[in-house]
Amino acid sequence: MGGALYGNAGAYGGQIGTVVRDLTVMNRGGEIRTVAADYCGFGYRDSYLKVSREIVISARFCLRMGDRGLISREIDRILAIRGAKFPPDGRTAGCFFKNIPDPSQPFGKLPAGKLLDEVGAKTLHVGGAKVYEKHANIIVNTGTASSKDISDLADILKKKVLQKFGIMLEEEVIRIGSFPT
Repeated sequence: MGGALYGNAGAYGGQIGTVVRDLTVMNRGGEIRTVAADYCGFGYRDSYLKVSREIVISARFCLRMGDRGLISREIDRILAIRGAKFPPDGRTAGCFFKNIPDPSQPFGKLPAGKLLDEVGAKTLHVGGAKVYEKHANIIVNTGTASSKDISDLADILKKKVLQKFGIMLEEEVIRIGSFPT
């Protein structure tokens, strides 16, 4: 849950930050406090937590009542979509790049996967890292990928999209460690 809040995870036009009431966080000095949702400055795949580097200890959410049947059907519909386009074995961090803000697109975002598809990303691989054949915005570890393989593949994808569309893709994943370029 902490990671979902940290990066304001979301899909299909929704994001977790819209339903947060408050969070209990701990700063680097060990101070624990409860903050309101607006403290987090939630944005698209972003929050102030990325700057403050506080650790989320707990969170409370404001949910609204709804029709159980409608909600269940919507959950099933979305799970079916995700099941058809995401690898079943979990060897991925999910979508690697952020979508591009574009008010003319559904949910106000141009899917990075669409641009990646158009540059032939699904045929690319570096070492044990490859682009998933069903979704061009997903990098898969085939079982032997090093972090360098994944980093190098991501860099190739960014360059291809920049060359063709003039758009620099921004990574949605958060890298830990150093990655020489």
